[in-house]
Order: sequence, then C-alpha cells, then structure tokens
Amino acid sequence: MAASLSLAIIEGEPRIDSRLVATELGVDHKNTRELVDSYSPHFEELGVLPFETDKPPKGSAGGRPEKFYLLNEDQAYFLMTLVRNTAQAVELKKRLVQAFAECRKRLDQPSGTFDLAAMTSAALRELAAKV
Repeated sequence: MAASLSLAIIEGEPRIDSRLVATELGVDHKNTRELVDSYSPHFEELGVLPFETDKPPKGSAGGRPEKFYLLNEDQAYFLMTLVRNTAQAVELKKRLVQAFAECRKRLDQPSGTFDLAAMTSAALRELAAKV
C-alpha cells in the first residue's frame, strides 16, 4: 500500500501541493502547473486558487523561483479529471479521495474539548471516596 498523501491545512481547509500531485502522477510539475493555468477560471470557480513560490531545489542550476498551487479538495478532483487515466493516475485518484476523507474526519473531531461538569463531578466523587 502506498503512503498516505500529505495535506496542508490552510485557513481551516485541507489542500494539496500541486508539486506532490505531479510527483505522484510521474510527470514534471511544469506540465501540471500549465494545466492549472490553462483552466484557471474553472479552478477559481471551485474556490480561491492560492499559489506560492519556492526557491529552486538545492544543487540545481539555479533559475527562477518555482510557482506551485495549493489545491482544495474540489480543485484536486477537477485536476484529476483533466489527466489521462493511467494506472498511476487511477491510484492517485483513489489516494486523494482517501486523504481528503481522512482529513475531513480529523477536522470534524473536537480537539481538546472536555466536559468540565463531568470532570468536576468525577473528581468530587473520587475525593468523597477517599474521605
């Protein structure tokens, strides 16, 4: 089984780096970025299309900073509809569905919440039992 995909939470929304999508598809990121650029109005209909720039990889010949997108769930799925259904692409589609579902599940779980009344009641019962 392949490792799970790494999603970033940006302003409360899970997103995936377009460079990771390209790597998982086995294509150059430039091609993935150009695909997003070509259909950018459609991607923007599915939500804000944030991008960032990053320095070229260490050891490379230098060059301009690389532009990459942080795609939300709908944008990632839309991108996947634009690529050919190779075995690698089909596997990535499945893994994207699983990664976003798992992320939604984790985000829906209350984090660090507790019932103060229940905790106080339990502490008082424990204290009373000792006295």
